[in-house]
Order: sequence, then structure tokens, then C-alpha cells
Amino acid sequence: MVAAITFTPTNAKVGATVAINGTGFTPAATPVTFTFAGAGLTATDAPITVAGDGTFTAHFVVPAAINGTNVVNADDGTANANGNFTVDAGTSLSITSGHVGDTTVITGTGFGNAESVTFTFGGVAITPAEAAITS
Repeated sequence: MVAAITFTPTNAKVGATVAINGTGFTPAATPVTFTFAGAGLTATDAPITVAGDGTFTAHFVVPAAINGTNVVNADDGTANANGNFTVDAGTSLSITSGHVGDTTVITGTGFGNAESVTFTFGGVAITPAEAAITS
């Protein structure tokens, strides 16, 4: 059987927890190691050992990455598989309710370098009082 991995969910924002489900791996192999877009990725429930039927389930937190498709690799030392995981761009607010004149901080993740970002409130474009862009 050829090794394969799938994800639940198949796409998520930076910081979300995702399950990796593996099939066709070497029974009883340990540890299963992972990479995300070529960089080491640690499962939150590590160490991961392949079950007798060649399956495993592991969980990871989506690392900082640009939105779009990223290759994830799972390797048990003998069998390995790649899967495509999609990172969604996202935002969060420092406060979710307030009064006219209150200030909130909008934090974005998963956006590409030099990617244009537009802010709207109630469908109306707004201009931030200040912007600090980091990558």
C-alpha cells in the first residue's frame, strides 16, 4: 500500500489545530516526523507511532505561513507521503464590541508580502489610524 496523508479540516487559518490522518505507513514505526512547507513541524500529540494497520492520526497547529497551498510531509523512516494543505488568510480584533470612538487592533495572518489589504466596516471602506506591517 502506498502511504498517503489527509487533513481535517483541509484548510484553516494560522493558529488553528488540524488533524493529519495517515494510511499505508510502516506498522509500529516511531516516531513519525513532519514538515510544513519544508520546515520542521511538531505534532501537538508527539511522539506519533504508526498503528499495526499502518495508520496514524496526529495534530498540529498551523504555523505562520502565506495563504495558499503548502506541502506537508509525513515520514516514518521508511514510508513517507506529501499532502497539500491550504492556509487561509485571516484577521482578529482586539475587541469585538465598543462605542463610537473606541479603538481596536486588527491583526492579520497568512497575507503575502506586499499584498494589498482593504478594511471595511458595515460595508464601508475605512482607513486605519495607523498601520504596522510585519512579515
